[in-house]
Order: sequence, then C-alpha cells, then structure tokens
Amino acid sequence: MRIDSVRLIQDSNGIYNKFRQGEYIKKNKWDHCDSLKRKGAWTGNSYDRAGRVVEYGFESGVCQGLIGAYLISGQSWSQFSSYISSERGKTLVRGIMNFQEHLSASGNMKEMKNVFHGILKPHSVNFIREEIRLTENTPIKMSQAILNNVRQGYGYHISIKKSSGGHSLGIRAEANQIKFLDPNYGETVFPYNKGVNDEMERFLTHVFSQYYSQYFMLTVEHYAVP
Repeated sequence: MRIDSVRLIQDSNGIYNKFRQGEYIKKNKWDHCDSLKRKGAWTGNSYDRAGRVVEYGFESGVCQGLIGAYLISGQSWSQFSSYISSERGKTLVRGIMNFQEHLSASGNMKEMKNVFHGILKPHSVNFIREEIRLTENTPIKMSQAILNNVRQGYGYHISIKKSSGGHSLGIRAEANQIKFLDPNYGETVFPYNKGVNDEMERFLTHVFSQYYSQYFMLTVEHYAVP
C-alpha cells in the first residue's frame, strides 16, 4: 500500500496490518511452474491466445479463500495470521480456490456462492443474505452502499468486478472496531462508535478511487461470524 494510504490510516487513528497475497501464494508454492509441486493447489494454468502460460496455478490470487479465512478467524490479526499459516487454514484457502478454478473452467461459476456458503458453514460462519448488488458505481457510492448495510457483530464478503475479472474484500464489524481486509494490501482497523464509521468511509472511498477505479460492479454478502 502506498505511503499516502498508510498516512491516511494513521491520521485517522486507524491501525494498519500489512499483508500481500502474492507473497502468501509464493510461500506456499501455489504458483510453482511445476504443477506437481503446488502442494494440493490447482494444477492448471492460464494461457494467452498464443497458448503461452501467463499465470501458473493460483498466481492471479486467492482473495476469496483469504476472505473466507478472515470470516472464520479474523477476531484478531494474530489469530487470522496464525490460522492462514496453519495446515488447516491453508487447506481451507486452497480448497475454496480449487473450487473456484474448477467451476470457472467448467463454465458453472454461478454455483460458487453456494459452494462458498457450504464450506464456511461448518466453521460457524453462516450466510444470512445478499445485502446489495450495484453496477456503474463511483467510489463514494460504493463505500456508502457498503457501510450503510454494515451492522455490528457481523461479517461481510464484498465482491467487486470489472470486465476482465474480480476481487474479494472483507469486513468485520465488532463492538468497538470496524475492520477491513484487502488481500492485496492487508487489514485496516478503525474505531466503531455506535455504528459511526466516518473514517472507514473516507478510507474505502480512497481505496476504490486509487486502487480499484476500473471496478464497476459491487455485491455485498452478510454473514453471522464467530
């Protein structure tokens, strides 16, 4: 994350916990050029029109798997970090992404939501409803739409999409804190006082304008979380 983004967090009395999903993928060898060395990760690759490999395995990201892990274990940053480093956590992240790749390859991505809900349910993360689905958004509309539907004590899976792909983000709204995870950059935490989160709105608007300006579709799913 750029220094101006980190400064915005600090100036707003927030906390920033750095994370890079690319480093996590590489550490687990889920993007190894030899598919037999990917330790259970998808053995396929992505190719360009000339048939050349452009991405090995999970090289493009494991964001939805990490958000699933965050909904399960994001009560604290240390707990989340320990969980995704454990074999149990890596199995969950890898499993979610293996399903995603399989369903994408078979042209059946509509089933991914049901698969995601089913994987999380045994971990006491229960899907409640889809809160919003918006298209043709501006950064401020996206941040306001998300936060207007956030309630204390719950977790949220935020899906943003553009013409060439998508990305998953997560929020946990707890008694005194509202926490936002972007697998590309890490976790940002702000005080949460009686449902007021002006700092988070400012930060999300910054994120959507500076990092995801090409993303025009937004979906928010609401979960009961441990």
